[in-house]
Amino acid sequence: MAEKNAVTSRLNGKNYAAISGAGVDIIDAEAHFLSNKVIEITAGDEKEELTAETIVINTGAVSNVLPIPGLTDTKNVYDSTGIQNLKELPKRLGVLGGGNIGLEFAGLYNKLGSQVTVLDAAPAFLPRVEPSIAALAKQYMEEDGIQLLQNVRTTQIKNDGDEVVVVTESGEFRFDALLYATGRKPNIEPLQLENTDIELTERGAIKVDKHLETSVPGVFAAGDVNGGLQFTYISLDDFRILYSYLAGDGSYTLEDRKNVPTSMFITPPLAQIGLTERKPKSKDCRLQLRRFQSQLCLADMSMLTYAEPSRLLSTLKPRKSSEQQSSQQELRKLSIS
Repeated sequence: MAEKNAVTSRLNGKNYAAISGAGVDIIDAEAHFLSNKVIEITAGDEKEELTAETIVINTGAVSNVLPIPGLTDTKNVYDSTGIQNLKELPKRLGVLGGGNIGLEFAGLYNKLGSQVTVLDAAPAFLPRVEPSIAALAKQYMEEDGIQLLQNVRTTQIKNDGDEVVVVTESGEFRFDALLYATGRKPNIEPLQLENTDIELTERGAIKVDKHLETSVPGVFAAGDVNGGLQFTYISLDDFRILYSYLAGDGSYTLEDRKNVPTSMFITPPLAQIGLTERKPKSKDCRLQLRRFQSQLCLADMSMLTYAEPSRLLSTLKPRKSSEQQSSQQELRKLSIS
């Protein structure tokens, strides 16, 4: 833990120095809107009003707290920030939620030596991932000793001494610590957007156009707060869009963001981009898929999707000769020595 704190402090200090050294005034304070273009900042007892021609909101996302009785007032229950500050390694760790964050922390604490159980309400493991790859990821995690349970409906969380008791429709589970990783939502509550004309989406994100401009001219929203994919590189790409619009010709927009790669840092890491083997729904999409397969056949190439020494190398590879008439791709698994 001390090493983790030292590394993060060093990186934060380096980034802080880089920004301030570039001539940017950094104000360490809480901020909220008083009107469309007026912001009040508060630091201790001091308050000040600021305004600018261009304002960029980039407040990120916060943990989504489900209305489960006991979730927020039970001892030894943590979100993804709190779980990083434990002083002792829990012998038994429960993870509520089977998404990216839950599975990544499950893998981490498994490697550190905790007995990890993932309780997921979803009926399928990694439902947005190609089924064959999801099955492979589940197999690897279970081989590492992680227990993965689906269709688990949690009804209450409580303490029995220092133990965390998770009450579900399937029975009770007991842990030394519990991580709830049930999604994240745009961090807008402290902003007091009700004082502005900034509109929100149905899911509570700040609504933006293709240049990331909100419904208030000159006010922009970048990163997780605008409801896009919650990855660091998406926030970086949002910067490219803003830079193009504010300092360039505005030619690069959200409409240019086509195939976005995703990564999940489990063991081995799972990454994907583009179409899957699932049958495309539209005719146009099927035609594009056939052309892509044809190009792969001509180039005799394959797409690496999963690899780790002593495990499996999984490739998506087009069928050859008489099998080329099929629009399906074959998943081939090769052992690695």
